[in-house]
Amino acid sequence: LNPELANAHFGLYQLYSAMGETDNLTLADKHKKLHEKYKTDDNAHDVAIVKARAANKAADHAAENIAVYQLKQPVDFGSVRDFISQNNISEQ
Repeated sequence: LNPELANAHFGLYQLYSAMGETDNLTLADKHKKLHEKYKTDDNAHDVAIVKARAANKAADHAAENIAVYQLKQPVDFGSVRDFISQNNISEQ
């Protein structure tokens, strides 16, 4: 058991609480305290996302559920055969 695994401590807390004996209730209390100590900050994830989106507008746009991009008229590069011959690429 990883001593810093909060979910494991929560599971053990539930298990020992359900068993209900005095010794088990002491263990349940111990694991409840360890769970509270090691659980992740619920707001940290949201705060990090807000900061990252504010710092990078392109990433913010890309992270939207529906991101609409303006497309420019494609540049005419000519045929593939012309590109190959102009760039000394051998056809295989």
